[in-house]
Amino acid sequence: MNAESDSRALSAIEDLVHLLQLAEGAAQRLAQEVHGPAFDHAELIVRELRRLRRNADTLHAATERLVGAELQL
Repeated sequence: MNAESDSRALSAIEDLVHLLQLAEGAAQRLAQEVHGPAFDHAELIVRELRRLRRNADTLHAATERLVGAELQL
């Protein structure tokens, strides 16, 4: 990777983490407003988004380490 590619990678993962945070918040708000099967579905989506966000956080840390390591070379 080069500096331009590093920057794009960091920007992309930061966008992804932010998008997942927004989506999780929206799903949580929806779950508060509905009941029955719709609530169950919204809660399922919240759980899946949390799982995805944790994975994205892990990828974010790995990307930062990769970019940092390349900067030191």
